[in-house]
Amino acid sequence: METARAFGRMPGFTPGLVQPPGPNASGETSPAAMVLVQKGHFTAQAASREEALANVRQQSYQHIMGHEMAHASSAGRFGGGIHIDYDGDGVAVAGHVPIQIPGINRANPSESLSAYHTIMAAAVAPSDPSGADLAVFAHAQSLYGQAQLLLQQQTQQQSSVHLTHPAGTRAIPHAQHTASGGLQIGG
Repeated sequence: METARAFGRMPGFTPGLVQPPGPNASGETSPAAMVLVQKGHFTAQAASREEALANVRQQSYQHIMGHEMAHASSAGRFGGGIHIDYDGDGVAVAGHVPIQIPGINRANPSESLSAYHTIMAAAVAPSDPSGADLAVFAHAQSLYGQAQLLLQQQTQQQSSVHLTHPAGTRAIPHAQHTASGGLQIGG
């Protein structure tokens, strides 16, 4: 069984940026950057910056947690716990749910089909699947196709009975079980 770091960074999602103190790109100091400490009290600009940062923390956490919860709730026994990564300001910037992707069960490919179906559904469960999510989907889809082919081959082998002449020189190629349970030989 392999483990995929399945569900990673969200596409197009950049947590809100809170401008640090100092000049902006044009060399001017923005009002939000004018953080003054007078007699141990922050000014209104500092409070606004902290409130903005708190809002950004909450919004990014909710967005990322919602995305990862969609994966985790759909992955069932194949999913691990939710992991969220934070930047230096404590803003959630990414998340992932580890996924266990089993190999094809050659003795029971139907079981594998069910597993890969669950994993594909979990990969695209969020409304905004990431590149990593789509890569897991593609990998599970490939394994699904291989398991489906194996199942078809096994089904064909089970439904075709090849009889050989006792001397081993003559094969009867068309022997099939009929719907009534009999054996039809010939074509």
